[in-house]
Amino acid sequence: MQAEVIASIIAATTALVAVVASPFLAARTSKNQMIGPMRQAWINDLRDTLSNYSAHLSINRWYGAPSAQDPEPDKERKELEDLARVKEAIRLREKLFLLLNPREDLHMALAGLIQSAFDAYMAIDDTSAILVTLRKNAQVVLKTEWDVVRG
Repeated sequence: MQAEVIASIIAATTALVAVVASPFLAARTSKNQMIGPMRQAWINDLRDTLSNYSAHLSINRWYGAPSAQDPEPDKERKELEDLARVKEAIRLREKLFLLLNPREDLHMALAGLIQSAFDAYMAIDDTSAILVTLRKNAQVVLKTEWDVVRG
């Protein structure tokens, strides 16, 4: 008889724990199902913005820079085009900074490379080496974040 009572108590306790725990587990599962697609969209946005930024900075500014020999209308047009390219580089850089997490070391290392590439671009230096390093670090960040999404 005592075994039956103990078994009944265990069964009742198990049922009670299941009733109490299941809403918490359901909420957690629901949250993970909602966060996964949002995180994937963030990864896609980061990857697309990084590729646009790298492509933009890979074309050196001196290709379209005005020269002293240019007639005045051409010089003004080239200056406006250069200003538009610089504004786009700034826009992409700032978007990348806002997409990165300041509490993540890998993200901050990537932010440093983003700034270094921008500095080289503004100085009309060759950006190819820094962009290769930026791409490698970006791949590490993207892979790390993808692993989080996959769980």
